[in-house]
Amino acid sequence: MLKVISKLSINKVASTYIAYIRNSRKNLIEFVDSTPPPNYDRKKKWVIIISSQIGCSLKCKFCDAPKHFLGNLTPEELISQVFYIVNNNHAVDPNKVDKFKIQFARMGEPSLNMATLEAMVKFKKFYPSYIPCIATTAPLGSEKFFAHLLNIKDIFHDFQLQFSINSTDPTIRDKIMPFKKLPLKWIANYSEKFYRKGKRKVVLNFAISDNTELDYKLIRNTFNPDTTIIKLTPINPTTSALRNGFRIDNDYDKIHTYLRKHSISLQRHGFQSIISIGDMRENTILSNCGQIANVLLSNSQLQM
Repeated sequence: MLKVISKLSINKVASTYIAYIRNSRKNLIEFVDSTPPPNYDRKKKWVIIISSQIGCSLKCKFCDAPKHFLGNLTPEELISQVFYIVNNNHAVDPNKVDKFKIQFARMGEPSLNMATLEAMVKFKKFYPSYIPCIATTAPLGSEKFFAHLLNIKDIFHDFQLQFSINSTDPTIRDKIMPFKKLPLKWIANYSEKFYRKGKRKVVLNFAISDNTELDYKLIRNTFNPDTTIIKLTPINPTTSALRNGFRIDNDYDKIHTYLRKHSISLQRHGFQSIISIGDMRENTILSNCGQIANVLLSNSQLQM
């Protein structure tokens, strides 16, 4: 059972929902209803972002997802998040939206839950033209998930696969994401297998600040620009990011300037790049992963 207990919204931008499941207020999950810029038009692009786990075991240093882990969501629990949002937007039919995307990128690591793949396939029965999106850190132990993903990805007309790299420095990368991860070379080889000519390239995401250094030569020597594309994003102002000393910017122009600097350098090394800042107003509704859950868990009645 999914029971929504809180919602924060900005009109025509995004709504963040917090809910509990399995009749326990400690089993908190989050999901997001988003109409991204530049159009802010649900009929042109509609993105629903859902959780795949209750909490998260990976403890990334700029993520606010609750650090406890209470288990994987079932396919039905994954599907219920999307159904809740769709059923509360009767004015728009997802099957008539130009781009309807379901993104497995909220609380939890989707590649550590095989039910993510089952739900992904079931969604196609309801929304035949939807675009699945997997955002993953590629933790060690997820190899079975990725092997199976190769077997089902081609049933979709479009698919977005995103690996969170964040740093080319292995020491910094391990500090940001303090768990065992599949090597960059493994990600590069997998990207080669995943990509199909004429289809969307595999995304390599770097969440960075103005003092981040990227080794462009290492990126070029490891990844193939014919199969991968670089996404540059700012580090979001989460409680964890601030507590762990990350430099946070709230000035859109400043953020765009330093992301653009890296974008130009990557282009010189043969890579296409995407600058993804989003709508800065989303930070006011605690739209970053785990923020609302942490606020509610700070209540003594919900403490673990």
